[in-house]
Amino acid sequence: MKQFNSTIATLTIAAAGVFAVAGTVKADSTHRHAYSHLPHTHAPHHGYSHYENPHTTGNSGAGNAIVLGGLLIGGIALLDALSNSKAHSTGYHEYTPPKPVLKPAPQPAPVEPKSRVDYTTACRDHNHISISWDARREFSLRRPNGSVLQTINAGRPVMKRVAHALDTFGLDTTCVIKTVRKNNRAEKTRLFLSNGRLARVPNTWSGADAVVPLRPETLQINKVSKGHFNVKTRNGRLIDTFESRKQARAFIAFLDEKNARKKVVIANRAGEEKFAFYAR
Repeated sequence: MKQFNSTIATLTIAAAGVFAVAGTVKADSTHRHAYSHLPHTHAPHHGYSHYENPHTTGNSGAGNAIVLGGLLIGGIALLDALSNSKAHSTGYHEYTPPKPVLKPAPQPAPVEPKSRVDYTTACRDHNHISISWDARREFSLRRPNGSVLQTINAGRPVMKRVAHALDTFGLDTTCVIKTVRKNNRAEKTRLFLSNGRLARVPNTWSGADAVVPLRPETLQINKVSKGHFNVKTRNGRLIDTFESRKQARAFIAFLDEKNARKKVVIANRAGEEKFAFYAR
């Protein structure tokens, strides 16, 4: 490789010399005088003894231009050849910066679909829910046709507060959340609503024994024993108890769908919960 580069440099220098000689010859061949047929000399002197022909002067300028052009081209070629020869003789190679390696954009984490809760909801508007006294310390909530919606074991004070809640918030609709277990056993949970939607109950409603704030997305399911699954808030407040985890999950999903934020509790003198409904 070094010998090849030296040969190229030598040829380039020779080419530069050829350009220079060609320019000189061209200039000399175009040198003419108006009296060239007469004998004369080109000895150096301080002044010209003859007039210059403008045509011959132009030819002389063209020759000088060719000489300068040949020298210029030869000089450029010479410098380029010497530069290449020096670069190859010293082992120098032009540095080419490496191309940046583009890393692929990070893919977003796959969004896991929410676990589907297999349940059905059947809501029915009763227009009016009545209360009947059935026996000592027992009364029932009934549809207009007399069929029983819920039976409550409590005295008259509790019955009066339940009747007050039904009238105040217009609780005239019930929704049944139905789940089916593997053995085809159906589990039902009944909730009371106002005109097909959750009632709006203030936090300080005096007709309730307790108004429990809740957020469905933070409710937790704890297994107590076989057939007993408690749904609790983060601070451990019991919301309800169900027979299976599937039933508890369906209950939470329904509260989330209805945007439930409160549980209204009516209890007896001993503090036992006797009637409850959910509100916004």
